[in-house]
Parts: sequence; structure tokens; C-alpha cells
Amino acid sequence: MIAFRDLEPRRLISQDGAQAAFDPKQAAHRLILNDGMTQKCATLDSAGLSVNSRWLVYPQSNVVSAKVRVFMDVLIEHTGRSPAWAER
Repeated sequence: MIAFRDLEPRRLISQDGAQAAFDPKQAAHRLILNDGMTQKCATLDSAGLSVNSRWLVYPQSNVVSAKVRVFMDVLIEHTGRSPAWAER
């Protein structure tokens, strides 16, 4: 598990509605980091699993290229418009 330093306990809700609590400070970690990009890179380099934010960054202009729009549409199709915990 890869953890972000000072991560507060989280309430987790599965797609079937089951709930649980996860306190990162109680879990066994391989790495504890204080930088989100480093955490992402470590996860992508197979250093372990991590809990990451779910958000997109848009360019400054309101216009996005066609390939960015297609990419965003694919992400939305696979992940949904809002996380399961926000729909409850």
C-alpha cells in the first residue's frame, strides 16, 4: 500500500452499498509520501496500490481539443459521472 502523509480516515462504500472505514494510519505501508505526483508515479511503477483523488484538470480556455473530449467521454463512460458515495 502507498499512503499519502497525513491522510485522514475515510468512509468507503462499495457499489452494492456495503460500508466500511479505512484508516491509513493503521494500515501496513510500503511507502508514505507527501507529494501526489510521486504517489501516482510510484503506483504506475508497480510499487503498490494507492488511494487517489478523482478529478480532472481542464485547460484554461473553455475549448478542449477533440481527442481530449473523447478521452474525457471514455473516462466518464467507464467511471460514471459521480462516485458511488456521492449518489447516496
